[in-house]
Amino acid sequence: MPMRTVRCGAVKPASARSGASRLRRVWWEVVCGVLRGAVPILIAWSVLAAQEPCGRCAGAGLVPCPRCASERDGVVLRCSVAAGCTTCRGAVDVECGDCSTAGSAAVSRLATRRTVVAQWLVARRRALASAADGKIRRVAGVLHCSTEHFDLIFAPARIASCPTSDPHRQLHLFAARLEAARARFVKVLGLQPADFRSVSATTTVAPRAGSGRSDDGRLAVFVLADPRDFRRVCAGVTGLVPQGIGTRSHDGAPRYAVLHDPGVLRDDAALHRNLVHNVTHLLLANIQPATCLGERGHGWLDAGLAHYFESLAADRPGTVTPRGGVSDSFCFQQHAQRPLTFDTGDWLAAARNLAAAGRLPAIARLIGQDTSDLDLEEHLAGTAFVAFLIETRGALAPLVRLLARGVGADEAVRKVWQVELRELIARFETWLPEGRGNAVGVATTGAERHAGRKPHHAALFVYTRGFVRPRHVAVVEKALRQRAAAHTSGFGLRRGKPVLALGPVSGTVRHFKGERITNTVWAAWPFVAVVEFALDGDPKATIDWLRRKRHSRDPGAWFLDPAGTYVEHINAEVVCHRDARYGYMAVVDTPTGDVIATNEFCIRARVDWAADTSGARGRTSRLGWWVRFDTSRSVEPRDWVEILEPLVDWRTARKAARGVLEVEPVGDPQRELAVWGSGSVQRFPVIPAGMRPCGR
Repeated sequence: MPMRTVRCGAVKPASARSGASRLRRVWWEVVCGVLRGAVPILIAWSVLAAQEPCGRCAGAGLVPCPRCASERDGVVLRCSVAAGCTTCRGAVDVECGDCSTAGSAAVSRLATRRTVVAQWLVARRRALASAADGKIRRVAGVLHCSTEHFDLIFAPARIASCPTSDPHRQLHLFAARLEAARARFVKVLGLQPADFRSVSATTTVAPRAGSGRSDDGRLAVFVLADPRDFRRVCAGVTGLVPQGIGTRSHDGAPRYAVLHDPGVLRDDAALHRNLVHNVTHLLLANIQPATCLGERGHGWLDAGLAHYFESLAADRPGTVTPRGGVSDSFCFQQHAQRPLTFDTGDWLAAARNLAAAGRLPAIARLIGQDTSDLDLEEHLAGTAFVAFLIETRGALAPLVRLLARGVGADEAVRKVWQVELRELIARFETWLPEGRGNAVGVATTGAERHAGRKPHHAALFVYTRGFVRPRHVAVVEKALRQRAAAHTSGFGLRRGKPVLALGPVSGTVRHFKGERITNTVWAAWPFVAVVEFALDGDPKATIDWLRRKRHSRDPGAWFLDPAGTYVEHINAEVVCHRDARYGYMAVVDTPTGDVIATNEFCIRARVDWAADTSGARGRTSRLGWWVRFDTSRSVEPRDWVEILEPLVDWRTARKAARGVLEVEPVGDPQRELAVWGSGSVQRFPVIPAGMRPCGR
């Protein structure tokens, strides 16, 4: 049988083909199995890779704005400079460009923050312009920032010796200083968050129109260099006409405005001290139940705490032991005055020197006096006593809470420390270095104070615009009605009817008596003087109205206004009023036209109390205001500026041997007053007999 030849690659037997298929299936199954196990691993790896934080933004999707690194100081929450940043528009963050994990959530958060900042800045600028009656210069040039507890409005002049010359960095520096001052105040007094009105969690709420301030519980602080802007802002923000370099108001949301005049606040340290001093007043008045202790007979505490914390302004934040540092800020009726010094500003050295000379006022004679009742030496004594209490008694919060609730000083001291006030004062007299044995004290305001007797309260207020303290509203309204009925006056005309109101009037000014028009005048400025006085001791109060030619340098050039029928004129318009706390007397004047531009005015209050049961001569008080109007820059009365300086019955006297700023009574209290905190004395004519007094 012939042989068959089989070539390689030819058709394999069936058994060979089935074996190869099995090998392929096995190989495929192995591959598929490997893939089935690898896919979850690959998926898990990709998920983990996606969860790996971005090296730049740590997964947040946002990174700090490279142009606003200084905004992340942990203090400032909103800043007008950051709001103008073209990169972040105030959000302080921008989108991360290295990852895409944040998605729309981060973009949405960023947009919300930008909107909030924009709304905040618009509200702040609008409120500032509204407060200044729309006439503030360069509203956009004023810097704003908000911290946890403060709104700072900042447009200073050049600040000498400041660590930075950049206004933006200065804004942050002073914002941090304000927060540090508050933190020290809270720590030293032992206060709790519940002691203050709560602060809103955001700053998106716009201020009330015309108020120029926040209504979210923050304290508003204004630092302005332009005098006219400053005066307009004061009128709109604090309701007070400036009577010094600053005004503050405690009702509602506390606020303070200061004129940064480099000739007065000469350097960075001086501005810092001024802000700390006045912010301390605001903080004390903001402790619940919010009340101004300085107007409730606790001037020693109000002034003493302000001076004490001011003297620590340059110390480390943790410092609480008094060092006798510089303290040169003083206030009168909520108005900051020009800086004055005790022994180059060292209050402790001044207190020691006065005590050694037997001139340090006795603390017992300060109890019951308002801050505006105190002279310079009494400010000093109050500061020393406050320092003694802090060092020896610790936290003063329990005492402050009781005083704010109306508890008297004697009872409050007894409840808090289980000791009588007189015993505490005796311990103070041995505590003050080099002041031991000064148990009596001598120096008190005016002639009666220098006789060693505690005076009764008396204060004189002049209102040149619409704001009037609540307790004076009733007597001012009575005085306006009385003036309208008694004398021809400069009125505004509204709906054909004469309306007598405080403040400058132009355009529709008429002379009226009652409702009868007598003639037309081109300008008028009605203003009112109110004297308040303690009712005990059978008081008799009178108001004297004096005038002299503008720019006169003769301190004796004052004459009665009006000169011819002075007694009859004043008696016809004076009104009296009383409440449960004080007696009040008010007189309105309505100078018109050239009288305003060419004259200046002096309003003097004289209060005399009857002799006491011992037969000693009764106590007296002599106070005044020097009022003049700057009409040089405009013929429009609404652009005029009033200037007021307080007059008191004591003057300063510097003793070169010790360098201590001391006070002494004016030479003739019946005819003389001195500009507050100076040796400049004004001399007045004899007042005719027959003046109508106000009393009980």
